[in-house]
Amino acid sequence: MDNLRFALVIIGVFIIIFIYVLTRLQKQDEEEVPDLHHSGKNKDKTKEVDVLLQSTGEQEVEEIPSLNPHTSDTLGEDLPAFNASSHAEEIVGVSDTTTTDNDSLHDGHLPPDKDKPENVEDLMVILTVVLKNANTIRGDQLVKIIEKQHLFLDQRGIFQYLVQQDNTEKKQELFVLVNILEPGTFDRDKLESIQTSGVILLLQLPGVMGGVDAFELMWEVAENLAIELDAKVCDEKRQSFDPRKLTQLKNTITRHAFEVEKALYQQQVN
Repeated sequence: MDNLRFALVIIGVFIIIFIYVLTRLQKQDEEEVPDLHHSGKNKDKTKEVDVLLQSTGEQEVEEIPSLNPHTSDTLGEDLPAFNASSHAEEIVGVSDTTTTDNDSLHDGHLPPDKDKPENVEDLMVILTVVLKNANTIRGDQLVKIIEKQHLFLDQRGIFQYLVQQDNTEKKQELFVLVNILEPGTFDRDKLESIQTSGVILLLQLPGVMGGVDAFELMWEVAENLAIELDAKVCDEKRQSFDPRKLTQLKNTITRHAFEVEKALYQQQVN
């Protein structure tokens, strides 16, 4: 009986030792695994990242205006381009529609009963929409896309965008759209035989609408055409608009509108 008790005690001691050794080994394994959330090194890394994010967030970021995603590099330099600048006086501001008198002034627009101020020069804003990869489109197909943007083809073969001025029923030309290739017009009787690589939009200021609002409207039309045509919106030299260039153009239009407002006010006072 005593021998049995002694044997049980020995077995118990070995079991206790085995459990103790096994527990120590498990703890050692756990200590060897790096704690990604609580280790000192990772805490330091986390602090560094937090500091970096805070410092980045505190930096001033230049406001970037919303741009058409299709704008990119210089385009179409080898195309027989229509010189919109030289023909602008012949194209813009000639409309069959008339307006009634109205004395209100808004953002530099020219009321119909007011003469253009002599000391303020006209500002011509030109956008080009050029098909990508030197592609072309047939005239009849292009006309359908343009007319969806509420422009209509007049007797001159030029598209007009008309707006109602103030609360009158009459409409007046806001901006025009011409063929990017010579002679710049669209002959309705020959649309199927016309192939072109893009269009030009021209806005003359001062006009029937404030300069900034008029430009925003023309820019929206140009963007919509670019999407429909798989094209790019560019400046008059067929170079892409980056945020800085677009901001500079808007600033020029705003300054011009201010000069028009100031000149019109001086006319009223005098």
